[in-house]
Amino acid sequence: MKYKGEIKVNGVWVPSVTTLDFSVEDLDLEAFRSTDGLLHRQRIGEKIKLNCAWQVIEDSDDFKETFNALNNLPEFFPLVFPHPGGNLSFEITAYRGPLSTSMKTFYWDQQKRKMAEWRNLKTNFIER
Repeated sequence: MKYKGEIKVNGVWVPSVTTLDFSVEDLDLEAFRSTDGLLHRQRIGEKIKLNCAWQVIEDSDDFKETFNALNNLPEFFPLVFPHPGGNLSFEITAYRGPLSTSMKTFYWDQQKRKMAEWRNLKTNFIER
C-alpha cells in the first residue's frame, strides 16, 4: 500500500480511514427488569469497538490489498489505533465484524477486460 494510515491490523498498516467511530461498550453477565420496572445488571467489564469506513481508496491496487488484508484476518489479531484518551498507538486484541463494500462502476477497458471500481468499504473491530 502506498500510504500508511492510522490503523495497523494484524501487523499491516491500512490506508487512512474516512470515518473512525470509537465506542466503549459494557458487558453484562446478565441484565433483567423486575416487575416494578427497575433494571438489574451484573456488569462484568467493558470492550472497545471501532467502526471504520473508507469512502474511496483511489488506487485500485491499494483497495484490493486493503480488502484482502481485512477479508483474510485470523479469528483474533492485534489492532493498533489512536485512542481518544491520548495514546496514539493503543493496542488491543480484536476480531473483525462484518466487512462490506459497494460497487462504484463496472466497465470494459480498451483490452476488452471486465473492470470494477469499489467504494464505501466498511468494517468494525471489537476488542476480544
